[in-house]
Amino acid sequence: MITRNLLAAIAAAAVLGGCATEMKVAGMDGGATLLRRTCIFTPCRAIAVEVVDGKVKVDVDELKMYPGSRNLVLVWRLETPGWEFRTGGDFANPVIFKGDNAPDAPSQFSDILVREVRGIWYATIFNRNTNTKRYEYKVRIYRKGGGPNDFLESDPAILNDY
Repeated sequence: MITRNLLAAIAAAAVLGGCATEMKVAGMDGGATLLRRTCIFTPCRAIAVEVVDGKVKVDVDELKMYPGSRNLVLVWRLETPGWEFRTGGDFANPVIFKGDNAPDAPSQFSDILVREVRGIWYATIFNRNTNTKRYEYKVRIYRKGGGPNDFLESDPAILNDY
């Protein structure tokens, strides 16, 4: 009985581990509708990254951190074959912070990791979520076998909510 209850608790924790809510937010001044996902637990549900019509598309325009959630692992999953995440050397990280809060990003985000698992590329980053700032960033992917200038980028955002 104890073993069954323990297994049920582990299964529930695994299901809730990536728990998130999603909602569409109407754009201001007639702008495009955005998809906002709220990350509650770690790891957050993976953000899908794909190439569509020669442009990078992510399935979440804004990733909002749930108030009080700390030390979250954010994950990007590259869905399009023939492209990869890169880091180090002459290549920029797959997640590049920009905008007014970019100088503060190192105090919140760390430990960027890029890996390929069974032909699928993943990029992960650790988010401390200890402030209430909005971080704009670029997701950068490279064509497999391409040079340092053979990349595409997208411009989503992360909303920390301490």
